[in-house]
Order: sequence, then C-alpha cells, then structure tokens
Amino acid sequence: MSEIYLDHNATSPVLPEVASCMAEALRELGGNPSSPHQAGARARAALEVARGQVADFLGAQPSEVLFTSGATESNATVIHSAFPTKMGAVAGLERRHVSIGSADHASVMDPVLQLEKEGLQISLLSVDAQGCLSGSEVLASLRPETALCCFLWANNETGVVHPIAGLAQAATQAVTPTSASEPPWIHVDAVQALATQEIDFSRLGVDSLSLSAHKLGGPKGVGALIVKEGRSLTPLIRGGPQERGLRAGTENVTGILGMGMACRITKERRVQRLQEWGALRDLLWELIRAADPTVSLNSNLSTGLCNTLNVGFAELDGRVLVEALDLEGVCVSSGAACSSGSLDPSHVLTAMGRSPAEARSAVRFSLGEGVTQDQIRRLGELLPQIVSRVRASSRNGTGSHG
Repeated sequence: MSEIYLDHNATSPVLPEVASCMAEALRELGGNPSSPHQAGARARAALEVARGQVADFLGAQPSEVLFTSGATESNATVIHSAFPTKMGAVAGLERRHVSIGSADHASVMDPVLQLEKEGLQISLLSVDAQGCLSGSEVLASLRPETALCCFLWANNETGVVHPIAGLAQAATQAVTPTSASEPPWIHVDAVQALATQEIDFSRLGVDSLSLSAHKLGGPKGVGALIVKEGRSLTPLIRGGPQERGLRAGTENVTGILGMGMACRITKERRVQRLQEWGALRDLLWELIRAADPTVSLNSNLSTGLCNTLNVGFAELDGRVLVEALDLEGVCVSSGAACSSGSLDPSHVLTAMGRSPAEARSAVRFSLGEGVTQDQIRRLGELLPQIVSRVRASSRNGTGSHG
C-alpha cells in the first residue's frame, strides 16, 4: 500500500523539477561564487539568477533578497538587528519593546522570551477562538519604545491567515518615532503562507519577510530574508563578505538554485493549488466528520489556508492517533514538527482557548503536491476503524501515551 503524505506544513517533499535543477548544479557548478575565476563566475551568475527568481516570486527587488539557512535564521537576524546588544544590555536601550503574537512560531517566540531576561519588554498579543489577532489589541500594544513588531502571516498548525497589509499599515501609523529613531520594524514570518498566498513585498508595507525553501517543494536548509531598502541589518553570522557582508559563509549554491526553481513553480501553480487543494481539504473534512461526528474543527475553512485542516478528536490523544495512522501508511502530525516529542499541549491551541485536553486531541492534516482524491478517500475508509480502535485503547488505559 502506497504512503499517504499529509504533513506538508512540516515539510513539502522536493519537487521533481527542483531535484533535477539541483542535480545539474551539483554536476556543473563546482566553483565558489566568491572566486575570481570562470568556475566561480558561473556559480555567481547562477546564484544571481536564483536571487531574481525569489525576488520575482515575492514582488521584491533582487537587492532586497538575503540568502540564509532558513526562516529560523532569518527571524533571528531581524531580532538581532532590532536589539543588537550584548548580554544584559537590552535594558539600556532607548527602544526595548517588541510586540509578538501568543500563537507565533517558536523561532520568533523563543529568542524574544530569552531577551526578556535581559530587559526586553514584550507585549504578547492574544488571539481569539479562531486564532486571529485583534487589530485593536495590536494597536494598543504599541508605544514610542516599540522597536519591533512581528506578525505570523499564516499559522502552521491551524492555517489561520492574518491580514498582514492592514496590520502593518495600522502599526506603522500608530507609533510616532522620536526624531532620532526610525518607525518600528515590521517583520513577517511568511513561511506557511508562501505556497498559496499571493505576496507582493513592494506593496505589503512591511520591513522584512522570512521564508524557507522546504515549505515550497525546495530543499531543506536554505531560505531567505527579504529586507526593504533603507533598513539596516546587524549581521548574525560574521566572518566573510558574502551576501553584501550581511551573512558570512560560502553560499549554498545548489540549495539556493533549488529554492529559486521552487519559487518559480509555486508562482506558476498558485491559482491551481487554491482550487485543487481547497477541494481536497473540504472532502477530507466531510469524510472525517462522517467517520467521527464528535470531532471539532480548529481551522477556519472559509478564510484559512486551503491546504490545512486541524481537527480535535474527543477523548483521544492526538499523538496516539498519529502513531496509529503511521502504521497504516498515513503521515500526519499532532502539531508543529519543531515541537515533536514535547509532552506540553500546543501553545497555539491553548492560546485559542482550547483546554489542555482539547489541545492534546488535535491532529493536523496538511496537503500539498502529489495528494490525490483517491488518497483522501482511502484515508476516509481507514479512519473509522482506526479512531474506534485508538479510542477504545485510550479508555482502557492501553494507549502508548496514556
């Protein structure tokens, strides 16, 4: 029986076109793009083509694209640039306040919470039962001391999509900078939005945006930070002149070319994906409800990501159900991949007001390239018996996480 892969929000398998592009780069582009000879020049030229593809995909200028190892590094670079201090020195900054969402990704929350120990002031913005940020609360959190405001475009666990342009405009207008300072830095983690949302960085009204290639069918370990002209970055990684002196280290040419190709393909297929993935997600929800009428929905089907479905299964531990589905060849998750193995309930769902038990009952199904209607229907046939078996085990105290 073939595998059914429904964990694309964790990572999307590499697209065939991307794999071919990278294989050719491994064969033909062996030079260091910083070297002055012909082999280096070929690698540099190819890298700049990929930079252009990423820029074109996002509506940015090539000069605004900084290659990194992924969105985690990109997010960290922005935070480091907003608060470029040594240990214990944040408290001495004139502007030492940041606003972030309570359901944001750990790559933003963890470094910010670490800086709180050094004097950073944080406004942790609440979300409603649908996982949405309140625009009024965002505005109320901002103050003259605000140096950074971070927004998560689309939540990786629930698929909720925030109105980034509106939030950014309101946040920019709400704070009047001092004569010696810039307006607050508006940063967007756009990782989960990239596969389906149309993005025009030039009109978005934000200062920076982070992305990872592997959420687009590109390779793991490569990403980018898009930074508006005029905003100054403080390098997180020093030691060389690469990336205009903003990110030291020999560029991952093969990975960058794969990301460029993934961006090009995503732009070409975005509209088609909205239709196809949305229809498959809706069919999956119908089949899940038919298999277990007691389920609850943690996603918004009308305004959320077309590929994401987060479902709560009453009286079940979602991790046990994930294991049971895996034994049948179905790959799903009970939350973010970066929190796999944690015994704590999802901070995203608890921020939405779900109880710890409700949060632990959640399973995320996320679709992507290669998922078919036949696979969704086969899962629908498997679910009733699997859910019944896991629920019976849980009631008898024999579940593996019981």
